[in-house]
Amino acid sequence: MIKVLVFGATGRMGLEVIKAISDSKTFKLVTAIGSPHSKYIAHDTGILSCGRANNVLVSTSLNGILEDVDVAIDFSSPDSSIDCLRYCAEKAIRFISGTTGFQDHHHKEIQILSKKTAVCIASNFSQGIALMSMLVEMASKTIGHDTQILINETHHKDKVDAPSGTAIDLAASIHKRYKNNNADKEVRFSSTRSGSDIGSHKVSFISKNESIFLNHEVTDRAVFSSGALMAAKWIIEKDHGIFSMRDVLSLS
Repeated sequence: MIKVLVFGATGRMGLEVIKAISDSKTFKLVTAIGSPHSKYIAHDTGILSCGRANNVLVSTSLNGILEDVDVAIDFSSPDSSIDCLRYCAEKAIRFISGTTGFQDHHHKEIQILSKKTAVCIASNFSQGIALMSMLVEMASKTIGHDTQILINETHHKDKVDAPSGTAIDLAASIHKRYKNNNADKEVRFSSTRSGSDIGSHKVSFISKNESIFLNHEVTDRAVFSSGALMAAKWIIEKDHGIFSMRDVLSLS
């Protein structure tokens, strides 16, 4: 079985991943690290995630890990994520991260640490978003330079970053086309934070005579945890380098 460390274990996505592992015959949860400020420290992660005890308690330190780990799955914060990656790089543990909000200095360190272990970074582990990213890039190769591009994204009221990491990545797919042609293109963002919306993204290409709309909506957060486990299984065969969900799905 693939032995997993979940980092950010008491957050929404951390608990979703732990629940998915509990239902899997391929993965085994061996360590769960949560925020030192969490009220769930030393609680059973199985009880927290799905109501079934698994005897893996929420810890706060990477230094206390006793069992071997094959892959770490991280849903935390940028600085904490880098701390986890440093640990994984030293131990040659594969690293999967759905953390968003990385800045340039974070990306530079990820680049350096990826020489020691395999890293998969995805702002969104949905297979649908990976496909949408490819379609957005394809559309950007054919539209005219007079086309207006708008990305609308909606998430629950507690999501901190805006625009979302997924929206930023979709814009990067658009800019990729223009950079290849020594040009640039403005992409406008619209972000909404309300209710309990898991996540929806709409990319609009609007020209004088026609418009193209690409939409993606998540209806169950389980799509992210299943995607993260798919990436974890895939990356076990990699020794080092930086990868995305498009690599995992052979969509690059």
